[in-house]
Amino acid sequence: MIKYIIAFVLMIFLLGCAPQQPVIEIVGAPDEITSGEEAVFVWRINPPADVEHTNIHTSFSPGFEERIDSEKQSGKGEIYMDTVTLQSDSERVVYVKGHANVAGENIESQVQEIRIVPIKSPVEGFSLHIDAKRHVASDRTLVAHHYCKSYPEGFFECQLFDSDEANARLIGVEVVIGSDLYDQVSDEEKPNWHHHDAEIARAEVDIQLPDLSEEEASAVAEALRPTYGKILIVWDPNDPVPKQPQVVIV
Repeated sequence: MIKYIIAFVLMIFLLGCAPQQPVIEIVGAPDEITSGEEAVFVWRINPPADVEHTNIHTSFSPGFEERIDSEKQSGKGEIYMDTVTLQSDSERVVYVKGHANVAGENIESQVQEIRIVPIKSPVEGFSLHIDAKRHVASDRTLVAHHYCKSYPEGFFECQLFDSDEANARLIGVEVVIGSDLYDQVSDEEKPNWHHHDAEIARAEVDIQLPDLSEEEASAVAEALRPTYGKILIVWDPNDPVPKQPQVVIV
């Protein structure tokens, strides 16, 4: 009997010492995507992959035209992000699955269902909500509530409001571009732009993404860091009437 007990204890010990099988799980994804709008899928490898390179991508079925860019978002080998633009002329349901290759081993996530909705008007798609200060020159403590929309060409446009209430006033716009477009901006125009890496690093800007989870917000912030923004305030909240539009540097 003693030998069976010893064998059982040894088996439990060896199982406990065995390396945990890595799994890929989704920690941030939209339930609905507007056609042509860039969507963010955040994946987590658990336990964190102890390797320098882990390839990860998002698949969709049934298949259709798509553009996928994958980017590692964490030095821990744990959190990854796919930014995906999906095109569809009609409303449809698709099934999402994450795939990863960890140290040569292929793993897959569980399937998640999302809806693709076609754009019906140009005002649709301004769904990414970002709050930030230092956007109003007359009062740098005011929060500008951004509602942003991405475009397949690789830039963002944001509508800026004085609150997130239903009757909020539109006070300005911000255009967000990558380095490829910024390199085409003239030297005379470049002083009107700010780099988001510097903006995000400033504590007084206090950037928040209130509609996203912590993992999603972190991924979006990292994706914004290498981009440039130009802010145009068309109605200062402290002015009773609109005045000359003003470019604001954060």
